[in-house]
Amino acid sequence: MNYIEQIIEEFDRFKQLIDDSSKDGIAFRSNLEQLHYSLERATLHPDKIAACSLQSAVLDYNQPQQVTNLLQNPRINADGTVHAADAPAVFKLDKIFITSNFEQVFSGIFEIIYQVRNILVHGNMNPGIDEHNTVKYCYQILWDLMR
Repeated sequence: MNYIEQIIEEFDRFKQLIDDSSKDGIAFRSNLEQLHYSLERATLHPDKIAACSLQSAVLDYNQPQQVTNLLQNPRINADGTVHAADAPAVFKLDKIFITSNFEQVFSGIFEIIYQVRNILVHGNMNPGIDEHNTVKYCYQILWDLMR
């Protein structure tokens, strides 16, 4: 199997997990959300991009200046549901909303994981709990995708 086929399979697995109502899907969405929170708390200094976060995600490492906000703030109705005009554009993980464009989310998450890996391998990561949690959630997301 070549690398392109492998990436396509992982994207298929990503779509399956993110929309799955079983405990595996719930855990996967929770890991994505926890990655967001740990990235917000951690002090990470990537080499070639401005920041590692879902709010300023790089979708293509060859164009690090182009960032996309994967987080969404839809209008919420009085009954707690998402406003009908906003619903097609958002997807709820647990407490936070992300874009429903799963291709962007998939690309952004993989670029974040790649940057965290670079920071860790090159010895530029602080040994704090928030940085540890960031690595942990990156690993758990990869583990879920590769099972």
